[in-house]
Amino acid sequence: MKINKVREAVKCEKAPKIYFDPSTPEEEKYLVTLQELLKSKRRGDWDLAANIANISRFSVEKAFVRVYSKNHTEAVAALKAVIENRRKLLNP
Repeated sequence: MKINKVREAVKCEKAPKIYFDPSTPEEEKYLVTLQELLKSKRRGDWDLAANIANISRFSVEKAFVRVYSKNHTEAVAALKAVIENRRKLLNP
């Protein structure tokens, strides 16, 4: 029984928290967009986004969740490009 609890806990992946408190409807829509990007992200996407943005992998990941950071827009654009490229390749 104890093993089952451990396996269930391992399956759950903790989503990163986005450091942003929306105050307008546009900001709420942007927050939903960021959450959807995180849901459609796959393993290895941070590395590809880092290559596109010319930033380290760790910096891209942190800039994405920190909305007011210097490289946030580059990180979001790079992750969007990676996800869109994958969708185009899988669904021609």
